[in-house]
Amino acid sequence: MARRHAPMINRDLSVAQKRVVHRQNEAAAVYMASLVESCDEAIIGTTLEGEVLSWNTAAERLFGYSAAEITGRSYSALVPPHRPEDPGEILARIRDGAHVEPCETVRLRKDGTRVEVLLTVSPIKTAQGGVIGASIVAHDITQRKMEESERLALIQELTDALAHSFRIKADQTGKL
Repeated sequence: MARRHAPMINRDLSVAQKRVVHRQNEAAAVYMASLVESCDEAIIGTTLEGEVLSWNTAAERLFGYSAAEITGRSYSALVPPHRPEDPGEILARIRDGAHVEPCETVRLRKDGTRVEVLLTVSPIKTAQGGVIGASIVAHDITQRKMEESERLALIQELTDALAHSFRIKADQTGKL
């Protein structure tokens, strides 16, 4: 009699194990979604053609578009027309499996203002390793770039003042 029930018991155990694995996978997906959503960096998921599929709250703050407004549109909506780097080129490199170095660049907000960002672009892969999209992380470096510019301007002022001081001293010394 016990042998007759063994297949049913095994099937029930298998179904129960699948339910546990499914619940664990769902919990992991919810956790990952929470990580992305709570991150202070703008995180954008795109297809290999550049269509925006996901957009976290930090991306909303940085670029001014709500997720509903930008999802389904091309990422190139954020790229100023005069920028030399082409999002298509970057996505082609991702598609080909090439490493893309983080780069400093300029992007456009919804209101048309420019924002300096450090971009990190990484492939999104399937469980089998195929590349299906790109993850774009944008870090606002506007303040840092402004501070760098102010420092360079100050260094230039000091250099000019020092050069002027040396010219005056040289003129005075030459007249003596």
